[in-house]
Amino acid sequence: MAIDGIKVRSGSAEIVGRIVGVPALTQGQVGCWMNVPYAQAPVGPLRFAAPRPLPPSSRGTGPAQVDARAALPIVAPQLPSRLQDVLGGFAGLPQEDCLRLHIWAPLAALEDGQPRPVLVWLHGGAWISGGGGLAWYDGGAWAREAGVVVVGVNYRLGALGWLAADAPEDNNLGLQDSQMALQWIARHIGAFGGDPGRVTLMGQSAGADNVGALMLDARPLPFQQAIVQSAPLGRELRTLDEARAVRRIGMRQWGVEDLEQLRHLPLPALLEGQANALVMAQMKAAGIEGQVYTVVADGLHVPVQGREHYLQAAGKIPSIVGATAEEMTAFPGMRRVPEDLAIGRRLFNAGAEQWQLQAQAAGQKCWRYEFQYGPNPRYGACHCIELPFSFGTLAAFAHAPMLAGGDAAHMQALSLQWRGSLQSFVTRGDPLWEQGEEGLHRVGGQPAVDEHF
Repeated sequence: MAIDGIKVRSGSAEIVGRIVGVPALTQGQVGCWMNVPYAQAPVGPLRFAAPRPLPPSSRGTGPAQVDARAALPIVAPQLPSRLQDVLGGFAGLPQEDCLRLHIWAPLAALEDGQPRPVLVWLHGGAWISGGGGLAWYDGGAWAREAGVVVVGVNYRLGALGWLAADAPEDNNLGLQDSQMALQWIARHIGAFGGDPGRVTLMGQSAGADNVGALMLDARPLPFQQAIVQSAPLGRELRTLDEARAVRRIGMRQWGVEDLEQLRHLPLPALLEGQANALVMAQMKAAGIEGQVYTVVADGLHVPVQGREHYLQAAGKIPSIVGATAEEMTAFPGMRRVPEDLAIGRRLFNAGAEQWQLQAQAAGQKCWRYEFQYGPNPRYGACHCIELPFSFGTLAAFAHAPMLAGGDAAHMQALSLQWRGSLQSFVTRGDPLWEQGEEGLHRVGGQPAVDEHF
């Protein structure tokens, strides 16, 4: 059965499109709209260009129609994730025309005229993998349980989204994509029963770092709360000079001299070049730390000089911030031993604490957590372990090695508890936590460090 009649408007009058979706859950409780475009396709001359808004439909032809009943979510072009051995794989349709939203909403919100809170999700994946509409991040449970409208955002990945540009306005393209998505949501989410005045922006890992960067905007924010999960807040921001050095290294791998040549490079060659191990080796030789592609302190879209100033964004709006207890065990070459775990605590946990301190210094509400559940003794409470519990999507993570050995009933109960806290924050502005020592809420029990692995 199709859900017809979702009319998307520009401003207050002109209808620019009709979106068709399907009931996502039994008994028609939740509607799902997949792969809804929010910007022009970033292809051809728009490759490596700032996102452009969708043009209005021609006045003489009536509203355009978007069929949002796709079985597979569109994702940005990418190679297999380096964490596939930890998370398992996912199904998605990679294409450059990837600036899409994935929306889940309680159908009652379309009928009773009572606007619901909105959760906007920015996925992780080291700025090179993932997608906002993956089964991992299905928003159906949130819509059914808490009456929340959930929107998963795609943004450009890898070189297509984060390569240093010739023009200042074309830096941090993936961040600009997310800004445009938020603008689309502010204008149109009411058509799906959402309240644009009650928006919480949530991200994990790279997506969480993007959340903080978006909070640096000097303009009024199009969201009122933030959830920052496992952001690498303890790592210094990439400078523009460093980003340009990374670009020069990449150009050598691609065999091109300038961005115009790269704009015409076939996509498979572009992906192969950005994954070349020589890029990381040459970055290291040049003293450049972190991922190949990441948020860049460009002075325009990220108007700060370094992480210390970035963290001041925490004082703007209420937030939840936190990390897992054993972040680094998910990453290649890292083991569950004290010296490797200490790296994670510096990059993730200590950074979350600094975020909370900055928020509190500004008189802002901020709750900090540490997710401590991890059933597999190889990985423990590793990076990404909280994701299936956050969305109630344990079934989608059924083959994830990080969950191997977990008791199904216990994990379901923990998911309900953790998800309920996040939902309470989104709907009430309070996760209803008892803050423990040093303002830290522990989730899932203290894991034991197994030095055998």
